[in-house]
Amino acid sequence: PWGQDFPHCKKKEGIRAFVIRNSGIIRLCATLFEEKWDKKSLSQILLHESAHVAGIHDECLATKYEVGAMKLAKKPIAFKNDYWK
Repeated sequence: PWGQDFPHCKKKEGIRAFVIRNSGIIRLCATLFEEKWDKKSLSQILLHESAHVAGIHDECLATKYEVGAMKLAKKPIAFKNDYWK
């Protein structure tokens, strides 16, 4: 599902995609399509959400997997979020 105005997208500023635990579905917020993103940023967002689909529900740990995957792919980190601190 993409581009919908999911209520969860408005819970906190900066949410562009999310996963409901054990659903196996990455939901993409309308804002993800309204804003201009480069490939690195989109890749990083989707890697983070993929970690959640894989069962990593802790935000800090999902961020470590996301950043680790970007580094393994030899891609620059597009952005750092608060969870990385």
